[in-house]
Amino acid sequence: WDEDAVIATSWLLSKGWRLYADVFSHHMPLDYLPGWAAASLFGPGPGLFRGFMLALWAAVCAGLYFIIGRGKDEEAVLVPFLFALLSSQWLTFWMGQMMLVENLWGYATVLLLALLPGPLGLAQSPATRGRAGAVGALLAVLLNASPVCILPLGCLVIWLLRGRGWRTSWRWLLAGFGLWFALYLPWCLRHTDLALWYEQVVWFN
Repeated sequence: WDEDAVIATSWLLSKGWRLYADVFSHHMPLDYLPGWAAASLFGPGPGLFRGFMLALWAAVCAGLYFIIGRGKDEEAVLVPFLFALLSSQWLTFWMGQMMLVENLWGYATVLLLALLPGPLGLAQSPATRGRAGAVGALLAVLLNASPVCILPLGCLVIWLLRGRGWRTSWRWLLAGFGLWFALYLPWCLRHTDLALWYEQVVWFN
């Protein structure tokens, strides 16, 4: 199964194997970053991987509440609780698929929709430095999650550019974007063979 493959590959990466060179994968490196962290910290137990992803899901729920739930809009206050309820129901059915990168870029998209101003009306507060930095970092995560994320990423960038206050926050957006790559690229250089990335991820798919 896909999750079993992700867990096994992540464990091998924690033991010094290199993605693409030592173990084949048609997935992006980001797919294995959470599993590598879990294996490096706790070992290869499948239950520990599952607990790690449940903790990540809970952190996203808490972040969504921090972004939206503390606002004054009574209708928007319900959004974090609805997300927690509905996504937890899906987690029950898809318990064997939590380690997949779809969860990661799904979380990033949900948080971006909460942070960006737009038709949903969830973020009416001004574009602060912290908010702009977080948006930049989440856009970088989305860019690195999967080639199929290019279209939703483009839509979100267009959505972002339509917000008046965000056009003046481009420095902090770039700072958040750059911070993600400053942390992510060194990990990729150490644990993956990027020379084989195009052959296995793009060409194979």
